[in-house]
Amino acid sequence: MIGKDTTINIYNEYDGDIYGISSVNEYGYKFPRVNEYGEATPTIVVFSDVQMMNNKSALIREGVLTFDEDQEVEIYKLLNVFPSKNVNFFKKTDILKTLLNATDDNINKIIQITSKTTMERIKSILTKIINSNQYDVVNTMTDYINARDWELKQGTRNSELRIIKREIPTEFIEQVEEEEVEIEETPEVIVEIAEKKVTPTTKAPLKKVTTKKVNK
Repeated sequence: MIGKDTTINIYNEYDGDIYGISSVNEYGYKFPRVNEYGEATPTIVVFSDVQMMNNKSALIREGVLTFDEDQEVEIYKLLNVFPSKNVNFFKKTDILKTLLNATDDNINKIIQITSKTTMERIKSILTKIINSNQYDVVNTMTDYINARDWELKQGTRNSELRIIKREIPTEFIEQVEEEEVEIEETPEVIVEIAEKKVTPTTKAPLKKVTTKKVNK
């Protein structure tokens, strides 16, 4: 059971230091950036301060600062934070999964974002992925991110973007199906011919082939 005096581990998974306010510490809290191995170091915070930070900023509500997995469900419930219902809640792992899978559902998540800070985090990670050349991001995903980012900068809260679904022409589908049938039938014909060449069809004795020497 988590109470006001319970100490909580808070993690910052990003490359920059983040600072939070405190009611028990006049200097507040520093949430250090990930180390050189990509590991986040926990900062111990009293739960009453977690509540205060959540009321004063969106760092927790948008998934910037995270908690131990065995406590996060209870913590979010006590803070009245609902990650699955908040269109701006993205942990770092959520962003990576979204960027690397250009499904309609993930594109729709981008379109629904209303927070500029969430979009800034997504664009920052997108840039690092592209520069690293380790993963491929589909151009369609990049286009929607840039378009939604432009909308937010123009003050458009409810996006006017729509997912374009292109239907494949019926005649093209039929053509592909016919080609697949031909590909499936061809190996059987080849095997049948090969078997005829290898296996004699009669038991007649083989004729002796003679050669003739030609005098030069």
